[in-house]
Amino acid sequence: MEIKKRTSEDEDRGCWVWVGRIKRGYAVMQIGDKKQVPVHRAMLEAKLGMPLGEQAAHHMCGNSLCVNPEHLQQVTCRENVAEMLARTDYTRRIGHLERALAALDPDHPLLHEAPLGGVIRVA
Repeated sequence: MEIKKRTSEDEDRGCWVWVGRIKRGYAVMQIGDKKQVPVHRAMLEAKLGMPLGEQAAHHMCGNSLCVNPEHLQQVTCRENVAEMLARTDYTRRIGHLERALAALDPDHPLLHEAPLGGVIRVA
């Protein structure tokens, strides 16, 4: 199966967004007799030409449905969790700043643009 055919390309970010089966927010597929495997992990292992073992496949783009091997990197589990926590803090901070801006200037043009991925905009 060609993976790229099971994706929709996000031309702005370069992500290959998985349109197949999703489990717990991640792309999954069945390989042979194996149980379901995370597609992003399989893609990074194919790119590296070796199994990741205990290492994690990190989405540098922050999009958990992206399976573009150029957006994935091998990291320790600790590095992966640290980056995810930092990104969550960053997006939470953006939400706070947008609410403050809305209170000062509800018609500000930045409030009418599409939010960054992962940022939940509160009206």
